[in-house]
Order: sequence, then C-alpha cells, then structure tokens
Amino acid sequence: MGERLTRGQAALRVGVTRQRIDELINSGKLLEEGATVDSEELDELWESFDPDYINRDRNGKGMRGGGAAKAPNATAEIYNKAKAKSAIIKSQEAELDLKIKQGLYVSKQLVIQQCYSATKRITSRLQALPRQLAPELALLLSPGEVQDRLGKEIDALLQDLRDGLSDLGGRDVAD
Repeated sequence: MGERLTRGQAALRVGVTRQRIDELINSGKLLEEGATVDSEELDELWESFDPDYINRDRNGKGMRGGGAAKAPNATAEIYNKAKAKSAIIKSQEAELDLKIKQGLYVSKQLVIQQCYSATKRITSRLQALPRQLAPELALLLSPGEVQDRLGKEIDALLQDLRDGLSDLGGRDVAD
C-alpha cells in the first residue's frame, strides 16, 4: 500500500484536474477510503489507461489524432479488486462479531472491573493474615514481631500487585 493522497494531490500526481479524479472515484474506477486514495492504486490505474485516453482533448478526441479514445477495460479489474477488499473487511467484521458473541473476547472494561474486584478481595484477606496467624506463630517468637514481619511482607506483595495492575485502569486498589 502506498502513501495516502487527497483528491487534489492525486490530480497533481498524474497531471489532471481534481474533477477528473472525482469522476474516477464516482465511477468506481478509483477507490477512496477516508477522503484519500492510495498512490500505488492511482499509479496502477493510470498506467492501465490507453495514452490516447489519458491525453484526449475536451471533445473526446485523442491528441494523436483519430477518433474518440476508448476507456480501458481495466476498470472491471479495479472494480473487482475494490469489491474483494470490501468483502474481506466485511468477513473480518463478521468473524469478530461472532467471536464476541461466543464469549471468546471480552471488553477491556470488564477485565479492569474483574481485576479490581479480585484485588480488593485479596487485599482484605492478606491484610487479615497477621492478626489471624500471630497467635499461632507466637510459639516461635513474640506475637508483635510476627505480626510486624508478616505485615511488611504482605504490604510489599500488595504493592507489587498494585504496580502490576496499574496499566489496566489506573485505580488504586488500596481504597
């Protein structure tokens, strides 16, 4: 795919008026996407034209003399290419819609909500551990020391979890 050109830029590129480019787009000979045309597609179309057709005068006569110049038969080929591109895009959209309906893809917002919810639950449970475990661990050391040590470890773990989830939504999970 080449660079994207406006109608005016396309006209300058091949040496015709903007109205001529409008005619090619409106007749389906040149595909326009988002108010621009592909430079390679324009060049390919222009090369397919008979020189007498490109250089005809306002009366439809070729500049080399003779009768009216005929438009090239490449129009059907270009139309078919554009139609195939359109069919591919529609097929991809339908495939994506189907996968969404089948539940194979989920929304970013849902992922953020689920992560936030899970993190809140984990946070509560981990923060309660020192109080729950301190009496049991006191057999080895004093309850205050065990509680402080576990608290520091859990806080460090939760900070790692917050840092890891920060890209998902920017919420602080310590609320």
